[in-house]
Amino acid sequence: MKTLLVLAFVSVSGAKPTALPPSWAPVQKLLDEQKFEAASKEIQKRLNEASARKDDAEWARALVKLTQARMGLSGYETAVRQLTEQAWPEEPIARTTVELYYAYSLLFYSRQYAWEIRQRERVESRGKVDLKAWTADQIREEIHRTFERAWARRQGLGRHRVAELKEYLESNNY
Repeated sequence: MKTLLVLAFVSVSGAKPTALPPSWAPVQKLLDEQKFEAASKEIQKRLNEASARKDDAEWARALVKLTQARMGLSGYETAVRQLTEQAWPEEPIARTTVELYYAYSLLFYSRQYAWEIRQRERVESRGKVDLKAWTADQIREEIHRTFERAWARRQGLGRHRVAELKEYLESNNY
């Protein structure tokens, strides 16, 4: 039996991130003021620049922040779908950060729409099935697959300190 690992990611409405680069202060101010649309536009610019430069740390940060801003607009399905449609960094810690945030986003989405999701019947298709049609089991399976991908990189990730992810994780939060 698989168990679900839950990480406490910093969310838009949660604790303020630590170690956020000073250049992100204007964006964080927009998020704090719940100006999610304006924040999304600024973050999208930063995302485009970071991906073009192949700046993996900044790329991951922009993907996470953009997803947070879009979730702040109550567009949970859209935020998760748009995250999956973006290119993701390849560097292991940046990639794992985005993947774990994707899993967190799916978990958050499934909690927000639990009643509706439980009413769904599984859709079998050869093509891609929209998140709006996923059942609770399908969401849970995708979360597990995402954790398994991160777990597969554990050897290489072991060289990194947990502190490198402090802007994304709330440590010791049960």
